[in-house]
Amino acid sequence: MSKDAKPKGEPWKPKEKFDKKANKEQKQDQSKDQKEQKDQKELNEQKNAKEQKDVKESVQKEQIKKEAEKEQAAAVETRKDFTSHLQQFTKHSSNSIRLLHGQQNKIYHPQIIDIGIKYQDGSIMGSTYRCFEFLQAIKSFIRDYKVTKETINLGEEFNTSIEKVFRLLQSFRAANEGMKTAYVYIRHLLSLCLQKRIDENKLKQWLCEQIDVFIEGKIVNARDLIIQNAQSLIQNGQNILVFGRSHLVEEFLIQQSATKDFTVFIVDNPPFNEGRELMKSLVQNGLNVNYLLLSHVSYVLKSIDKIFVGASALLINGALISRVGTAFLACLANAHKIPFHVFCETYKFSEEKSQIDSLSWNELVASAGDQLSLRYDVTQSQFISMVVTEVGLIPATSVKTIIREFKQLNYVDQIQLP
Repeated sequence: MSKDAKPKGEPWKPKEKFDKKANKEQKQDQSKDQKEQKDQKELNEQKNAKEQKDVKESVQKEQIKKEAEKEQAAAVETRKDFTSHLQQFTKHSSNSIRLLHGQQNKIYHPQIIDIGIKYQDGSIMGSTYRCFEFLQAIKSFIRDYKVTKETINLGEEFNTSIEKVFRLLQSFRAANEGMKTAYVYIRHLLSLCLQKRIDENKLKQWLCEQIDVFIEGKIVNARDLIIQNAQSLIQNGQNILVFGRSHLVEEFLIQQSATKDFTVFIVDNPPFNEGRELMKSLVQNGLNVNYLLLSHVSYVLKSIDKIFVGASALLINGALISRVGTAFLACLANAHKIPFHVFCETYKFSEEKSQIDSLSWNELVASAGDQLSLRYDVTQSQFISMVVTEVGLIPATSVKTIIREFKQLNYVDQIQLP
């Protein structure tokens, strides 16, 4: 038997290079298994962390809901009187509103949440200012809106989303009539696009442009026309009484003071005391100003020539909704035969609401000592001498006619489709 012959019965052994290859593959398999185990461990940890976060958010959400329900129940319990049917809004922060409704919901645009909170804490006050900020927020929402891949009809998706945004804002504070008109106008714009296929960017740009048309026509130009139409209402040497702070009345008085000499009596009322800010503004512009509270107004009425007030809304029956105390002042003016004029843009006219008292609908506001009081009252049309609008000086009973013309003109006149 030769030296190179392999002994019988002895197992075959791979050569050295095959041993190295086998060891290398074995190590690679082990490394792969270890990596998979590590990845799986990380996934499990991430999953557990997400579950813990979801549980924590769920607990927080339940706590917020329970606290809100508890506050609402306590409020109703303490209001077993003639205001117990009126809604009292739960105070929200940006964090609480997102916890309640979810972090990734598209309608929770930062500017929408911001103005909602400002509506609630009183940082944004006045019906015109609230409507203007609402429209600016809607424009930001439209610009930043991300359309889903599943979208078939862009106009319909915008319509649904803006409806949700409007409902969200009403969870902070009830919308005024001006905001409702602006919202109906936006819905009307979108209804014109339902049957058309329009590019996303083109539709966004068109909607923002049409909202600017509404702002320019119904807020900015309307203010200038109202001031122009009211020029004959003030004569030299007259005493003018105003209530609270209407920015429209304020602008009118400042412009008239440049050519006429008259005295302004500012009547104010808690809890907002807006008249103080009006007094500062008028004094800075060189007007003769007297300041008093509503409880003392009867002492000066004999020397008053005319009364000017702003409006939150004019209802279809000609009734005026304005800050609480306006109805009382209108009754006193009627008894003393003093002209009582209301300054109001036509977009604040309500085509649906008709109200004869202040309790069937109203808002509640916390006053001194956490006592709740009404925000608005209703002044009936027979106590209103004239309504000063951008279409002229009209009787309060003409509201229905103006609304009909307003709707026939598509709210802002002819609308050019994209």
